Amino acid sequence: MPKRVLITGLSTYWGGRVAQALEADPDVEVIIGLDTREPKVKLERTEYVRSDENYSILSRIVRATGVDTIAHTFLVVDSTQMSSRAMHEINVIGTMNLFAAASAAGSTVRKVVVKSAALVYGSSPKDPYWFRETDRRVAPVRTKVERSLLEVESYVRDFARDNPHVCLSLLRFSNVIGPDISTPLMNALQLPLVPKVAGFDPRFQLVHGRRGRRAAVRARRGRARHLQRRRRWHAPVERDRSHRRQAPASPCRRTASAWPPTPCVASAW
Repeated sequence: MPKRVLITGLSTYWGGRVAQALEADPDVEVIIGLDTREPKVKLERTEYVRSDENYSILSRIVRATGVDTIAHTFLVVDSTQMSSRAMHEINVIGTMNLFAAASAAGSTVRKVVVKSAALVYGSSPKDPYWFRETDRRVAPVRTKVERSLLEVESYVRDFARDNPHVCLSLLRFSNVIGPDISTPLMNALQLPLVPKVAGFDPRFQLVHGRRGRRAAVRARRGRARHLQRRRRWHAPVERDRSHRRQAPASPCRRTASAWPPTPCVASAW
């Protein structure tokens, strides 16, 4: 069980909620949160450390605190939040610095959880209706957000290959909804008239923020293999569990492969 946890993006929705969940766990002794801004939720045991956007001080913090788990909760998936340059600094450079700190000589890090997004799969009429782990992206990269996330996941695979002693989990979320989250999708759904694409019935994916928080906490405990969900949802969402399949039991480390673009996908190496 991890005792000392470091969280990136503490001021974000995911970072703050994961910190709150960890504070409720008596087995967690130390919680450290990095961000450029102070947390927006009430925290009691979490120690906030101000950092730059690319976490250049992360190596020093890992050495000084002896954390055994890093939860990388902040990757920009909304291109309207900031410029492309700032997004690159956070997503790509920040992740590079994180893995450099986790893989440094004498590092105490034994678990890393990375929150990504289903945007890495793209969108194409050629996509299969049901995705399997062996399915790959078929559409070319169209946005800078997708390009940065794909670059991040290439670092994830490299880190997993070069550090077999570290349990690394990757979570890919689709559109997150909930009463306490603000996203372009949630803002659109709250309009008096919700916009839609006329004459087209696209497949739509949603995941509740509460389930996402639970997934991140369980991945921290090394239980990511129990979280995989392979199901596509239509709007309106129907909670049909007939297509739910459980990922096969496996050791913590697993060969990197492509995962289906589902509401919540978790895999561990």
